Amino acid sequence: MLSFADLQGFNYSELRSKSGAKILVMASLDPDYSVVSALHPGADGYVLATDPVEELVLAITRLAEGKRFLASSIGFALLTPERWKQLSVDRVHSTSRELEILNLIGDGLTNQEIADRLFTSKRTVEGHRGTLLQKTGARNSAALIKFAMAGKLMINE
Repeated sequence: MLSFADLQGFNYSELRSKSGAKILVMASLDPDYSVVSALHPGADGYVLATDPVEELVLAITRLAEGKRFLASSIGFALLTPERWKQLSVDRVHSTSRELEILNLIGDGLTNQEIADRLFTSKRTVEGHRGTLLQKTGARNSAALIKFAMAGKLMINE
């Protein structure tokens, strides 16, 4: 097993191009490194060693389907209030409700489950999700999480 220090500067893209392999990084977050620095360039998916086995199975399934994967635990860790406060004003502005829904999307909840949790209608959740997709230009929920990880969302206060 390689440590994070062993992988600094590792080029996953080169490995993929030579072998055609899909690259799934299983990280155990070291307190010395932020979540963002644990995400290696060129990998197709990321999970945490502490994630449930179902998350790993889902990641492998998604990669086998030719998709990319980001564990909800990683996405959720990146969607903290502290993270939003660090974002600059040239970013896409979102309401606190939109970000609340984005957090729940990152948890893997369906529109109906989000609606039930927030005591609103499924249609309202779909509307917020649609607004986020439109504002960000993202094509799906995974792209929304990626957009948020890049630090391009900001809450309107």
